[in-house]
Amino acid sequence: MKGGENILWVDTRPESFFKKGTVRDAVLLIYNKKGKEENTLSPESLDKALTDKGIAKDQATIVFFCQGPKCHRSYNASYAAVTDWGYTPNQIVWFRAGYPYLFKAVQSNPKLKRKAKRYISDDGVKQL
Repeated sequence: MKGGENILWVDTRPESFFKKGTVRDAVLLIYNKKGKEENTLSPESLDKALTDKGIAKDQATIVFFCQGPKCHRSYNASYAAVTDWGYTPNQIVWFRAGYPYLFKAVQSNPKLKRKAKRYISDDGVKQL
C-alpha cells in the first residue's frame, strides 16, 4: 500500500510474535475472538491508536494482520470493526497473507531486502 499517511497497520497477534518482528510502524492491539480477556483491541484502543498517529477516524484506512490465512485474529478484528465499531468496509483492509508472508517476501527478494527497514520493524530486520 502506497501513500500511507492515513494508514494504520494493526498487529493482532500476541506480544511475543510482535516482539520478534512486525510491519514497520504497526501498533500492537491483540485480538482473538469477541469477548476474550486477552484482547487489547477495542473501539477505544483503536480510536486512541488513530489519534496517536494523527489520523482522523473518518479518513483512516486500517490494515489488520496476523500470522496468515490459517490465523483468524485479523479476520475477526476486521469483522468487528465493520459490524460493531462503526467503520465502513472501505476503511478496513484484511491483510490475509499476514506478517510471515511479508517477511519471506523481503527475505527472498534482494531489492526488498536492501530496503527492509521500510517494510518491517527493526526486530524483524535483525531476523533477516
